[in-house]
Amino acid sequence: MYLDTGDRWKPVNDHRQDIAALDDFTISWGADEPVSQPDPAVLTFDLIDRAGDLAGKAVTLSGSRVLVQLSAEPTWDMLPDSMGAWERIRGTIAQLHQQYVPTAPEAPGENVPTLFIGTIGHGGTVTDLGNRWRIHLTATSLMVMWKRLQSQGPTSGEAKHAGRHWVGTPAARLAELNKRAQQAGAPIAEPQSLQLPPAVATYKTDDYPSQLDLLSRMYAHVMPAPAWYEHYKGETITLRPLSLAGSVQVHVGVDGMPYVLVDGQHRDTLPANLVAGDLELSIMEPVTQAVAKTKRAKNNDGVVEYDDMETVYTDLSRLPTRLTDTQKSVTADSDAVAGDDSGGLHTGGTFAPSDAQRQAAASWIVTHDTRLRNESIKFIGTNLDPVSFPHLFRPEPSGPVLITGIRLSTLTGMDGRPAFSGAFTTIGGRITFTHKRGMTHEATMYPLDSTANTGMRWQDFADWPATFAQCVFTFAELTGFTVFDKPTSTTGIDRPNWEGNQE
Repeated sequence: MYLDTGDRWKPVNDHRQDIAALDDFTISWGADEPVSQPDPAVLTFDLIDRAGDLAGKAVTLSGSRVLVQLSAEPTWDMLPDSMGAWERIRGTIAQLHQQYVPTAPEAPGENVPTLFIGTIGHGGTVTDLGNRWRIHLTATSLMVMWKRLQSQGPTSGEAKHAGRHWVGTPAARLAELNKRAQQAGAPIAEPQSLQLPPAVATYKTDDYPSQLDLLSRMYAHVMPAPAWYEHYKGETITLRPLSLAGSVQVHVGVDGMPYVLVDGQHRDTLPANLVAGDLELSIMEPVTQAVAKTKRAKNNDGVVEYDDMETVYTDLSRLPTRLTDTQKSVTADSDAVAGDDSGGLHTGGTFAPSDAQRQAAASWIVTHDTRLRNESIKFIGTNLDPVSFPHLFRPEPSGPVLITGIRLSTLTGMDGRPAFSGAFTTIGGRITFTHKRGMTHEATMYPLDSTANTGMRWQDFADWPATFAQCVFTFAELTGFTVFDKPTSTTGIDRPNWEGNQE
């Protein structure tokens, strides 16, 4: 942990700096449901001050910045002589880095996982523990600045925009939001692959939405609407979206091990015995449609104004009728202009969902309704080393996580696939650290859509060389895999499970 009280970052846990010692912390982040925009992450932490120097002036920490990082993976040359000869060291080579206690670096590193950057708030407590003092403080992540930034947006001299602000194209609005965020020292937004609508509605000059609302509404025309989270890399923070409108391809390697590709890198499956979860699964309340509350342009005495309208995404008749008899909608407010009754006064174009966008929304609805959900799964640092699995211990969506060998995979869903299987992502949770127990992440999980492969036949595995002994999944779980890797050469391939062209 590092504190910046106005004169650069200083490591808290370094006795040479003589600040204090970190005792524990908790990061609460994210949301319970995927379409709702989460609040900024909150860090609560305790510092131990033996001399009382910091405790006496703890009030001066208000407004200071705080940063939390995982320790860097040690390299061979970092191991100190104090660790002793090889015969004194217990454990495997894979556990060696856990026995090494690093000296806190002078400044945060760029290539180690960052867990939090924020500002310490007002208030807290100082507790007398007899021979030392405990300082309890709370900090809020920098995304809170996007909620607080509320001011007049760009205007236009054209008569049709009289009394309106936040005038301009969607691309210009995004650029303006990021410019103001940079000027305020807040993170910028990176939409990644999200597409802007052709036009966005303006606002009356007495209506001042927050920058976070403007950002969310600009991309909420495609359902399910993306939620925005902070993404950390070193000291750099950006806002990135979690978009569930897409399918995850689950691969199975030539060795029989399932994996997914994340940013071009293999992410292997997690054995169920390394993950702590409840045996009670949640049946999610069925959603029958997703509704983007978009805008319709109109002409009000020569001024472009807007009425509310709805852009509706359905399941495209993929769900049983008994689930759709009672309508249940998920909604999101959108600034996208999807209708035009202005008689030509509005010139920015209108949005209409493509077939691909409607198909993706339908797949999300089916996934939401048919997959059982273990609402809370616990990742424990003593089972899964946070340095080796940083995506499981960050306060941001993990991306696809695969867990195999779970007893619950024996439950078969309406599509013939296990009702609890496939890829999940974290969408929120509580990350805790204590010196005694290490790091734990009690994460809120949400299922990701993965294309079912129920049409595969036995002969489709002809060039897949994995043996039965290598495969740790059930036959039912096979339907959740999308791609079966083939060896680069099939010359002389050993096919231990292949006995001809079987139908």
